[in-house]
Amino acid sequence: MKQGHPVRAFVRQDGERAESPRRAGAEVFVGDLLNIADVTAALKGCRRVYFSMSLSPYYTDAVGLMAAPARIQGGIEAFVNISEYEQSFMTFEKMTAPEEERREWLGGRIADWSPQQRAHWVAEQTLEWSGLPTVNIRAAMFVENPLMTWLALAPLSEGSRTVGAQAATACAGGARRRRG
Repeated sequence: MKQGHPVRAFVRQDGERAESPRRAGAEVFVGDLLNIADVTAALKGCRRVYFSMSLSPYYTDAVGLMAAPARIQGGIEAFVNISEYEQSFMTFEKMTAPEEERREWLGGRIADWSPQQRAHWVAEQTLEWSGLPTVNIRAAMFVENPLMTWLALAPLSEGSRTVGAQAATACAGGARRRRG
């Protein structure tokens, strides 16, 4: 926004949490990520998407419902998806290996990944199949971790850019390189 780019924040309710992006200058769109009409309306005119959703049994639904109109509408330069670190080693081969190999890989007690990990894996596959220029940020500690907020206070007080700003800059560049 500081660089003059318009920002539209998609929120579920027009309440206190919607005020922060509004005060910062973002257009606030109130809707439901599980309603394709709302998602389509929110995406109208957008060139870049930053997708992040709290843990939900409908996570993969929301990714698909965001990707479909983004692909159909066209003009998307970057679809940035906040995923999770485990995706870095959740390959198809490891997920379909014999049970004993999976147990060994996962520490011996369990043979399968969690429902949340599977949801993120399916979401990444969906985005790949969509053909959208996607960047999956396989986040670990920086996402909503109070410890990281506390540790970031010194760099922020020294005028450094935030991790989020650095990640967004890197993502936009990565999506441009991937398409080129």
